[in-house]
Amino acid sequence: FATNPFAEGDKIAITGLSTSKVLKIGWYQTIVVGDDEQVQTVPNQKFISNKVSNKTRRTHRCMKQSIFLKYDCIGQVDDLISGLRRDLYARGDIADGTKD
Repeated sequence: FATNPFAEGDKIAITGLSTSKVLKIGWYQTIVVGDDEQVQTVPNQKFISNKVSNKTRRTHRCMKQSIFLKYDCIGQVDDLISGLRRDLYARGDIADGTKD
């Protein structure tokens, strides 16, 4: 492809295809293997007509986590959240969620 949206070894996702690793890029088709270890041959035209997300080249990731607590813990929620934030930001590689 002229724009090089992905290379061999990259993890990609496109419409109708689960996240897959690119094994080989050919002139007319690309061979990928999914997380389920199933090898698929995808016509290159599909990459031109669909959105391609290259998960290997992303620089940031977003995580959302749900925490379930008992009603007895309601008085400790503020301390719990403060502690979680402190521990996460102490790693150094986690942003505070604000937009630059």
